[in-house]
Amino acid sequence: MYLQEHLTAIKAKSNPPEEIAEVMKRCKDDLAASGLADKIPQAGSPAPEIILPNIYGDMVDAKKILSRGPLVLHFYRGGW
Repeated sequence: MYLQEHLTAIKAKSNPPEEIAEVMKRCKDDLAASGLADKIPQAGSPAPEIILPNIYGDMVDAKKILSRGPLVLHFYRGGW
């Protein structure tokens, strides 16, 4: 199978059914209309003053880390 045919087949399998695509579009449009996207912090935005658990369950103060240098926040969705 040629690469383009293979890619076309993969794309065809990844397209959701029309009814699901409509729900996804409606949700996307609702989210855009809500204005929430305008409130998302951008790269370089000041970090909020928060204390969160790290991967070991220890509470970490973002302010203390920022006093030593840059901070990267990574939100882990969960385990499977």
